[in-house]
Amino acid sequence: MDISTLDLQQITGQGAPMDVLHPGTGEPMGGQLLLLGFDSEAVETAARDTARQLLAASEKPDQADFLRHLRIARAKAAVVDVIGGSGATQDVASVCSLLEQPGFAWLVDQITEFSGDRASFFKNAETA
Repeated sequence: MDISTLDLQQITGQGAPMDVLHPGTGEPMGGQLLLLGFDSEAVETAARDTARQLLAASEKPDQADFLRHLRIARAKAAVVDVIGGSGATQDVASVCSLLEQPGFAWLVDQITEFSGDRASFFKNAETA
């Protein structure tokens, strides 16, 4: 057994494509997001920085608001590319701006589920 090959920051930092699914039907919408895993250095740094900013604010958020901001920060940090985007969602910046809007919590949920699942990245690493 060689566990030295299981560096989660390195594996999840390579990214993996996630099909964007329609929130009502679960059907693929024809586009993908290239996502980093929540174990990646970039996502961990974004979460840590967001937590520090919220805790240092003069007006502290309540616990639910704190967790919502942290979820959105992780999701935004995880998005590194848009594949097959169209309309107003052709690039990373436009997708990330949607993640801040309450009506797109479904997309934050999809990113959180995919990027928080280490298996998503091992599948990609095995086919690379």
